[in-house]
Amino acid sequence: MALWKFTSGGLRVWQAPVGVGGAAYTYAVGIAVDLHGDVVTGGSTFGSIFAPSQGGPDDAWLVKYPGQ
Repeated sequence: MALWKFTSGGLRVWQAPVGVGGAAYTYAVGIAVDLHGDVVTGGSTFGSIFAPSQGGPDDAWLVKYPGQ
């Protein structure tokens, strides 16, 4: 899964991977723009963000990307 930022003219400014590569699944459960224009999203992945496992096969994630 990835998050992209585009200009108003449709040009890609940046692309950021989210989750764990090779995971069975990665999904977002929400996405928002804060008062500063930054993008905040969170979700879950069936992969190991933290090793060793913290008690289950899924790991939650929360990320914030600059809006500017």
